[in-house]
Amino acid sequence: MELYDEVLAQAFPYAFNQDLYASEHPWRQASTVTNVLLQWDPDHNPKVKELSQRAIQPGLRGNEIATYAKAAILEIIDVSDLNVPFDADCNQRL
Repeated sequence: MELYDEVLAQAFPYAFNQDLYASEHPWRQASTVTNVLLQWDPDHNPKVKELSQRAIQPGLRGNEIATYAKAAILEIIDVSDLNVPFDADCNQRL
């Protein structure tokens, strides 16, 4: 979690926010300094129904991609064969 927190500490808002910047021009200039962008997207349940809560979505660009990948990815495992459809009980609860 430490690496994730370090990445988020560098995050810059992906969308213009007038509470943080007086106009879009200084926001655009500041956005070129970081390689970590942050946006909040609608969250979804497993049936892709939009929820009222928001989900954080950090975006990496530039050298931050390789830095994060080298430090965070230990192994990639294909779990496609483990994909199981929802059963009727699970569908009813969603």
